[in-house]
Parts: sequence; C-alpha cells; structure tokens
Amino acid sequence: LKKTMAEIAQALEASLSPDKTQREAALKWLESLRDANLPNFVVLLATELGNTTRSGICRQQAGLQLKNALTSKEEAHSSQKAALWRSFDPSLRGHVKQTALSTLGTEPARPSAAAQVIATIAAAEIPSGLWDELMSQLNALLGAPGIGEAGRVAILETIGYVCESVAPNFLLKDANTVLTILVNSMRAAEPSLHVKTAAAVALLNSLEFCRANFENEAERNAIMQVVCECTQSPDPRLREASLECLVAAMGLYYRHMENYMRQALFGITLAAMRAEEEKVALQGIEFWSTVGELEIELDAALSEAQPGQAPPTASRHYCLGALPHIVPLLLELMTKQEEGDDAEDWNISKAAAVCLTLLSQAAPNDILKHVTGFIQAHVQSPTWQFRDAAVMAFGSIMEGPSEEQLQPIVATGLPLLLTMMQDPSPTVKDSVAWLLSRIIDVLPDVALTPTHLPALFQALLAGLQMQASVAANCCWALRALAEVALEKVTDEETGEAADTCLVSPHFTLFVGVLFQVADRQDSGEDNLRCAAYEALMSFVSNSTKDCYAAVQQVAVEVVRRLGASLSAGAQHVSEVQTQLCALLQIVLKRLEHDDIVPLADPVMQALIALFQTGSARAVHEDALMAMSALVDALKEDFARYMAATHPFVVGCLALTQEAQVCFVAVGVVGDICRALGAGVTPYAPDYMTALLATLAAPALDRSVKPAILSCFGDVATAIGVAYAPYLDPTLALLHQAAEAATQPLPKDDFDLISHTNDLRESCLEAYTGILSSVRSPTKNEVSQLTKYVPGIIDFMNKVSLCRHVTEECIRAALGLLGDMFVAFGEELTPIMQPAFTDRLVALGKSGKDKTTRDLAKWCRKQVLAARGSK
Repeated sequence: LKKTMAEIAQALEASLSPDKTQREAALKWLESLRDANLPNFVVLLATELGNTTRSGICRQQAGLQLKNALTSKEEAHSSQKAALWRSFDPSLRGHVKQTALSTLGTEPARPSAAAQVIATIAAAEIPSGLWDELMSQLNALLGAPGIGEAGRVAILETIGYVCESVAPNFLLKDANTVLTILVNSMRAAEPSLHVKTAAAVALLNSLEFCRANFENEAERNAIMQVVCECTQSPDPRLREASLECLVAAMGLYYRHMENYMRQALFGITLAAMRAEEEKVALQGIEFWSTVGELEIELDAALSEAQPGQAPPTASRHYCLGALPHIVPLLLELMTKQEEGDDAEDWNISKAAAVCLTLLSQAAPNDILKHVTGFIQAHVQSPTWQFRDAAVMAFGSIMEGPSEEQLQPIVATGLPLLLTMMQDPSPTVKDSVAWLLSRIIDVLPDVALTPTHLPALFQALLAGLQMQASVAANCCWALRALAEVALEKVTDEETGEAADTCLVSPHFTLFVGVLFQVADRQDSGEDNLRCAAYEALMSFVSNSTKDCYAAVQQVAVEVVRRLGASLSAGAQHVSEVQTQLCALLQIVLKRLEHDDIVPLADPVMQALIALFQTGSARAVHEDALMAMSALVDALKEDFARYMAATHPFVVGCLALTQEAQVCFVAVGVVGDICRALGAGVTPYAPDYMTALLATLAAPALDRSVKPAILSCFGDVATAIGVAYAPYLDPTLALLHQAAEAATQPLPKDDFDLISHTNDLRESCLEAYTGILSSVRSPTKNEVSQLTKYVPGIIDFMNKVSLCRHVTEECIRAALGLLGDMFVAFGEELTPIMQPAFTDRLVALGKSGKDKTTRDLAKWCRKQVLAARGSK
C-alpha cells in the first residue's frame, strides 16, 4: 500500500509536468488505476487529498482527479457517475466524505480542492436524500474551537459550491442554516476580508433557494443590510462580490426591491459605475442592465395579459426614473476605450452600450431626449473615442423609440454616417458599419430610399475591402438589405413577390465580391468568412425572378468550390465546407428541377466525398442538409444515388453523441421516404434497425426522440404493408412515448413544455403513418391495429385536455382521428366518446391557421358519417 501511495503521489505531481511525455504517461497510469478498481481509486485519492505532508500540487491534483472520477461535463455521463458513486459501500462513501471535510482549511492552495470534492458528492447524494446533514456538519465545523481564517474560508467556499451544484429545491430545508452562516460571516464585526468575500460569493449561489426568507421582511432587511454594507468596503473583490449579490437579488426578487432602491441601491450602483476598478464598475452597469431586462419583460407580460388578469408583478419603472442620472454616465463610460482593446474582451464600454440598449427598450418614449444631445455634440468630435461612442449610442437605442420618433433623426444623420465609413479610426468605421446594418433592419424605408440607396451601396461595397471587422459588419448589413428589399416587393396577403427588387441590378456584383471576401487571407478574423457566406445565402434566398440566371451561376460556383475543397489543405477547410454546404442547400431550394438535374452528379460526388474523407461532424450535418435539399428537388430521381449514400446516412443515424448530426440524419430518412415512396423498401430494414437502436441509446439527446418517432410514420407510409414486421415494436414504443407526453407538466418549465408538445405531435404523426401503411380494401390489414385503437384514442383524448397543447398537435390529432374513422368506420363509434370528438373538433375550428380549421371540418364530416352509418 505504501508503494502504491508513493506511486500515486508521484503520478499526481507528474500530471502537471511541463514535459508532455511525462504528463501523458502519468495521466494514463492514473486512468488505468481508476479503471481497474474505481472504489479503491477514490479512497486512495481522498487519502492523498487529506495528507498534509504532500505538496500543494499533489493534493490539488488528487482533489481534481477525485472530482473528475465522480462527475462529468456531459449531463448524461455525470448522472451515470453519480449513480455509480451511490452504489458504493456506505462506509466507503462515509470515509471519503469525512476525509474531505477534515481536509478543509489544511490546503495551501485556493480555491479549496476539498470544497469542490464535497460539492460534487453533494450533487450526487443530496437529491437522493443521502447527505441531508451536510450543512449542519459544515456549520459545526465553522464553530469548532481553534478554526482559523483558512478553515472558515474553505467552509464558506464549500457552501457556495454546494449551493451552485445542487438544484435549489433540494436545499430549501437548509435555507435558514445557510443564510445564518453567510449573513453572520458578512457582518461589519467580521475582521477578515477573505471570510467576508467567501461568504458573499456563497450568498450569490444561495439566493435562489432563499425565497421564503425574502418573503419575510425582517429577514430580507437583514440580508440586504449586510450586502449593502459590504458594497462600501475598500476591498475591490468584496465590493464586486456583494454587488453581484445585489444584481442577483434584483433579478430574483424585483417586487421586494422598492424600499431598497429608494434608500440605498440607486446610490450604491451609481457609485459603483464610477469606480476605478473595472470589475466593480461592470457590476454597477450589470445591475441596471438587469433592471432593464426585467422591466422589458414585465411590460411585455402586461401588454399580453387578458383583460382583468394583470401579471402578479408590476413594473416599478425604475429605468424611467433613473434615465436622467444613468444615461449620461453610460454615455461617458462608452468613451472609455483604447486603441489596443481586444474585440472579444468584455469591457466597460461594451457593457455600457448593452445597458443603454436595454434602457431604451424599457423606457422607449423618453430615451431620445437623453441621448440625441450627446450624439450631436460628439459625432464629429476630433477624439475618436467620442465619435465612436456617439455612433454606438445611436445604434444602441434603435430598438427603443417608435419608428415615427426615429425616422427624422435617421434621415438627417444617414448622409453623415455614410461619409464616416471613411473615418480614419478603424474602430469608428467598424461601429458605423454595424449601425448601418441596424438602420437597414429597423428603418428600411429610410435606408432604401432613392436618395440614400446609391451612397449606401457604395459605402458597403467599399467597406467590404476594409479591415475584417468592418467588412464583417458590411456583410451583415448586406444580409439585412437583401431581406428587406424582398419584403418591400412581396404582397402581404398572397406572399407573392414581384419579378425584381432594389438589389437585383447589383446582385451579380455583390455576389462576386462576397465570394472574394470569403477567400480573403484574414477571413478567419472577426467571423468574416461566416458573415460573407451568410450574406451570400441571404442574397440567394431573397432573390427575385430576374436574378434566376445569376443564382444558377452561384450553384455552379458552389459545386466547383466544394470539389476544390476536397483536395485543399487549408487550415479552415472544414469551416469552408460547412459554409458551402449551407449555401448549396439554399441554392438548390431556389432552382427548378430541370436545372438541378445537370448539377446532381457533381453535387452528390462532392457530398459523398465529404463523408468518405471523415470531415468534421459539423460538415456532416450541413452535407446531410444539402442532401435533403437535393432529395426534395429530385423526388423519385434521387433513387439512382441511394446505393452510394445509404451507408453514410445509416452511419450518421448511429452518431448518438452528435445530437444535431443524428437529428438531421433522421430528417433525411424522412425526406427520402417521402420522395421515393415504395422505392425505399429495400433500404427500410437498415433504416428501422438503426432508428430503433438509436432510440434505445442511453446517451441520446431528448431532442432527437420526437424526430425518430415521427420518422417511423414516414417509413410506414412509404413501404405500406412491408412495415408489418415493425408494427408491434414501434407501437409499443409509441405507447410509452404517449404515456410520457401526457404527464402533468410544471407551468414554468417552457423547455419541457415545448419538448413534450414535440413528442405529442411526433406520436400522432407516427400513428397516422402507420395507419396508412395497413389501410387497404381488405379488412385483415387494418385489423392489425385493432388492439391498439383504445390506447390511441385515449392518447388523443388526453392531448385534447392538455393545458399547453399547441395548434400543431391539435391539427395532427384531427388528421389522425379523421383517418381512423375512414379506416374503421362504424366499428369506431362505440369506443369513441362524443365529448372527446366534439371537443377536438371545436379546438380545431377555433385554430388560428386556416389549415387547422379546414381539417376540423373534414374530420367532423368523417365523425358524422360514421355515426350515421351506425
């Protein structure tokens, strides 16, 4: 054992060696030890973590290895590791936990590795009720005789990590204990700044589960008092941490903040924004950004509320009242720039611009009078920082005031802005190009007038030749320009576009220049290559009929470039291929069938080559989407490519770890089934085997499951009676999914609600497709579904009663119900409750979409026909 411990210590030290060979060998040895006996490995690491005779590096690495053995960045993998940990012998788990607890305060390095280990174990155990006493244990340690500053800091760090790692609903019972510890550790009587700061950081992570305490005025006052006091500390880190707490408290408990805003928060945050320390100033700005976001949401909720049903929380309009004080300070902060500032770095100037944007939306009718004076005074300043701040301020308020308020200002200022594309400052040119894209997007009627359009085209064309950041913003401006140009010539009622638009005369010129921009040596900077291809996609997708020949030439060029990329050794070849596939998809959707046929062979050769070369997964995704567009265009003519593409599509279905690739591959299978119909029958067994295996994969992302269920219906519809071998397994899976899709849902979990509606719709579509596969003049084939009919009806009934059901689900249910009456006729009437059918039809008739209403009428006819025949 002593030898093993010595070897582990040596390996842990070597795992941070600057020598790559030594480092990799050490990590490989540790992995082999872990894989051979994980429980023993965990105990050995815990021992090293607590061994005060080891170096700080050794102990810190022991903690990191221990944490990584018990958790993962991937949620599914992390859940598996947590379950494995819980399966260990309780005495072993208890030993590891006690060792980690006793290590707190003994480590020379910060942050505490033991604290992170404890939080990792807590995340695995507390939701299962296995470590309910943790907070009490930490509280006892904090009050133990002889506990020093390092120990108190480590314990407070642990509390913070636990609160961050464990879902708030599992910590509600500990709220009082945690708050008592943290508030007492932040009081003025506490002499240690390190302790206060650690407590403030922990409080930030604990505020979410302290809702009951914030409902109690006395407790709320105690919390807010110590936090506000800490914002006055001379220590910047404590001020930053306590300001972060104020930001979080405002975000969580806005309706309780009125007294504090009046008495303290306004002055505290204003002073913070003026602070010399950037991190402190950023938190002051973030406070008002948070207020702006909240008040935008509250105003939106009020405008959407039904008469007599006001939202539970009303806006106090703090932003409106603060404009005279906050906006001048934000404008001043927007001038705090240096020539060498990194475009990717978050700084005071950028934060101030974002805050101004939010304030303009929270108080749209009043923002202009606080900003226009600054713009007019500084847009031609001799100092580039002030010119840039004026331009940025102009762009930041574009989404606030009404078009009527903005139009005269923009119309007056646009000629000057266009000349500023030649400003000597690269930063100013960058901001002007960004502002032009905002103007095109928000006020196209001003930007696209005959007065301004020629100069706008020239300015953007010149900007494409400038530095990468300016050129990228010009690309985004052109992207918006193509979109609004088509909108202006599109009939709102019919959706039909005119044969030409303002962009048409310049289409070929800009497309050629954009391809050149994508090829620039610096196109990897500032997202320029992506911006160029996005602009190209916008030009093609928004092209009018008079540009059709030019679009054909774009298609030829894309195929040429895609083929050339296969033999290129360029550094960014995968990104280029991804962009070309995305553009190819758009182009194929714009061309007619007869014009695609000559391109089909080279397109497929290029796409197959992409799969064969083992390109990046992102390329696979876009190549599949381009293939989908080709399938849709060629229809049954795609059959000649099936033998060559089939293995790659099936292979992508198996990529369960690459959720988006797998999702797109499922969509391609559906596309092929719809295009080829019965012609897909020879390939269906491989598809079904792969789909069923993918659906059973433990690590499959939940977003893929509805697509697979829906795809069952596509396959069934295509191959008809040949689907018989798959009826029982797929219908059993659909029953399970239907059960899951009709469980009660939390009212505020919008992601889960959306996913559940996707699941419902996919089940309904699958049932519809399967029903079509067995429908025939003979009754025997339809009768194969008889035993499943009651379950299907029960599912539709539950869907019709669901609170958050979408119109898409109702439409799918109506289609299935009507098809079932057509297939089963009078046999369905005894088991079909009139209350259900009437309710579903009524929901359809009240739908917003005409298709839904028409489908409801058709379904009603089938119901009445079946009842009449009885």
